[in-house]
Order: sequence, then C-alpha cells, then structure tokens
Amino acid sequence: MIAQLKKQIEKLPTKPGIYLFSAKGGSASGGKNKPLYIGKALNLKNRLKSYLKTNNPRLEKMINESAKISVIETENEIEALILESQYIKKYRPDFNIMLRDDKQYGFVGFTKDKYPKIFITHQPTKNENFIGPFTDIGALKTTLRILRRIFPYCTCKQTHHNYCLNYHIGKCPGFCCCPKDS
Repeated sequence: MIAQLKKQIEKLPTKPGIYLFSAKGGSASGGKNKPLYIGKALNLKNRLKSYLKTNNPRLEKMINESAKISVIETENEIEALILESQYIKKYRPDFNIMLRDDKQYGFVGFTKDKYPKIFITHQPTKNENFIGPFTDIGALKTTLRILRRIFPYCTCKQTHHNYCLNYHIGKCPGFCCCPKDS
C-alpha cells in the first residue's frame, strides 16, 4: 500500500492546497467512506512525502488504512487553511484531532434592511450579505472599531423608540432609532 501511495505522491503538484487520505472506497466528494485525514500544505508534494518518513504510530496507522490521496489545489496558504477547516467540519475525519470543535472563521454581515446593520458572525445565512471568511477575529473587531470612528454605522439588533447610546457618543447615525414625536 505504501508503494502505491509513493507513486501517487510523485505525481502531485508543488502548489498550496489541501490533501485527503481516504480509505478504500472513500472519496473527497463524500462517497461511502469519509476521509481518514484532511490536511493543508504550502507545498503538497513535499508535505505528503514527509508522511512516508514518519515514526508516529498514529500516522503510520492512518497511512496503512489509506488507499488513496486526493488533493485540491488553492491559490495560497490562507485559502488552503480555510478550505481545510470547512472540509474537517463537513467530514469529521477520525484522524483529525484538532479543528473538529465548533470554532469557525468570522464573517462580516450586512442586513438587507432599508438601513443595513453591520455585524460579525461565525455562521453566515442566506438572509444577509457577507464578506469573509476572516481567520483573525481579533483583528477583524479592531478593524471594524476603527472604521466605526470614521464612518459611524448601526449595530442595533432591533428597532427601538429612543436614540441608542451609540448615537449619543457619535458611533451610530441614529436611523435605527424611531424617537417618539413630542
């Protein structure tokens, strides 16, 4: 089996991307058997060659159970990181210990209201427009905080009848507020 994997690895590109170790009958498109392991690499060929030189019993077991290696090329390492995370969450491979939690990358959402609101979410829906994913939520929050000083925007979750605190401190234009006419 290892000889067959060596032949597959020799044909691989040296570009960034993700790789999937699959058992017999498994496929990246979600066939009968799910992938055993999903990983990312800056150089797919070099990364996969390193698996053949391992002394790690867990990795040796994974390689012995593998019948096929599938790769998906990406434009850069960040794209590979995001794709790897999405595939791990989708297929939940047995040999991936990390990234199986519910941690997601962040997206900036814009509601489709008359006056759109801006918010950060980990789970985009079809009801809003989104930009992302962003790998560093802390940097994303800092960026939005700086932008809000220059271009005030609304973050209120619902319409209310008094001006919000953010309006009073200059961080909201106040269109989310419907003050009572006196």
